Amino acid sequence: MKQLQTNLSKTTYELIMVFLATLSVSTIWQQTPYDSFIVWVTWSIFFIDFLYRLFTSEHKWSFIKKNPFIVIAAIPLDALFQFARVA
Repeated sequence: MKQLQTNLSKTTYELIMVFLATLSVSTIWQQTPYDSFIVWVTWSIFFIDFLYRLFTSEHKWSFIKKNPFIVIAAIPLDALFQFARVA
């Protein structure tokens, strides 16, 4: 039962992150009044996720080397880096 809850939690987490990445990337092609809000909220969630995963990892430098796309996705530069959120 506990294994099922863990798998369900991981699946839910992954689906939310995929949804956020898709939403963020979609702002590249669609112009809406909410683009800036969507991008900043999505980036904030990715950044908080990155910090949580970094601080909870035992070997922080290894985490950064093994997850370069997470590091790139946490950089709020422009639309080019929004594609890294999909990875």
